[in-house]
Amino acid sequence: MGGFTTKEYYGLTMAGFGIMCCLGHLMIALAHRTKPSMKERNFFLRSLGVSDMLVCVHTFLNAWAAFQNSWVFGDIGCQVDAYLGMAFTLTSISNVVWIAKDKYYNVHNSREWNQNYNYHAMMLWISAMVVGGLPLLGFGSYGFETSDPFWQTGCLLDFHYVGFKYTFYIIAISIYWFAVPVYRVTWYYKKINDAGKANLPLEYIVPAQMITSLTPYAVYALLSVTIGAGAVPFYVTAINNVAAKIFIATNPFLYVWSDEELRETCFKLFTEKHEVKKSKKLN
Repeated sequence: MGGFTTKEYYGLTMAGFGIMCCLGHLMIALAHRTKPSMKERNFFLRSLGVSDMLVCVHTFLNAWAAFQNSWVFGDIGCQVDAYLGMAFTLTSISNVVWIAKDKYYNVHNSREWNQNYNYHAMMLWISAMVVGGLPLLGFGSYGFETSDPFWQTGCLLDFHYVGFKYTFYIIAISIYWFAVPVYRVTWYYKKINDAGKANLPLEYIVPAQMITSLTPYAVYALLSVTIGAGAVPFYVTAINNVAAKIFIATNPFLYVWSDEELRETCFKLFTEKHEVKKSKKLN
């Protein structure tokens, strides 16, 4: 028997990142169920869990398609897959910003902390979903990222699209949903650290995580409106996809690791179950 093909390894990688994301957020949900008092101060982390796992639907569709000879979900499936990947990645980015903003409010502006969060979350979701839907309204289009049928394992923006509205869309989301969020997250955590609070690693790790995972897509998108996507090797789209999934795969573990109470609660979920099983065997 032969080993996996390059395309299948790509599918396994996508599936692995999706599973990591789902298990991580499931662990957080179980921790919140065990200790409900943490729910209030992790409002946007719970929102992030929902948006990340919706991106996972896109991830698993891509992983499944990687084991097929061609895309098997049709044109409607392609449009749905692209929308899931685009709209809810934007939602997750906004949630990450609000997690940092929430921590900042808790330290520097307690009057704003936990105020009108349902409204802010609703606006966050609506705005990301509307912006994610703009390619369906002529600001570019959704489709396969490469013209090579063999590598058409998923859909997102059609980077070969040409037009003013597409160019405007790419530049706008590159600024508002990439550059600005990285700046805001860095600024919030720096202010928290300046106050002597224990969020020091997040000032560097969260921006580094965002830059590492989201820069490939941002650069590729900007290249598509300057020199054209055709000038970039087709396999770059696979690199972009894998890099972007690092974002959702590491999100839950990053915030568990940085929160001592949440980390200890998650740790107890496993150690207490192990101790119960051990005691049953001894009895």
